[in-house]
Amino acid sequence: MASEAAKTWLNEAQCELKLERYHEAIAVLSGKVMEFPNSRAAASLIAYCYYYVADYASAIAAYERLVKLCPDVEQYKLYLAQALFKGGHYDAATKACQAVGDSEGQPSKEVVVEDCGVL
Repeated sequence: MASEAAKTWLNEAQCELKLERYHEAIAVLSGKVMEFPNSRAAASLIAYCYYYVADYASAIAAYERLVKLCPDVEQYKLYLAQALFKGGHYDAATKACQAVGDSEGQPSKEVVVEDCGVL
């Protein structure tokens, strides 16, 4: 039963995103992030929405939470660095870029820093 409820709100949020109604998606996801604090899907989608609507302070908070939730996902660290940069936190963005690993299959630090817009 709980998984059906999760599918419903997740589908609703994804529909809002497809229609480019990011504020509506944020409204759907805001409560769900609190209700399901370990939901990677909810955390990732709301972080994306905040970034897309240029609410960088909220995007930073959401990506920080996501990095703590999924510390092995290097892409989230990159997104955090990008949000920090867009939010004007240049020193923090540089440090966040440096925290992105050189794991196999991951871009080099030089590419990551360039992608962050820090160079």
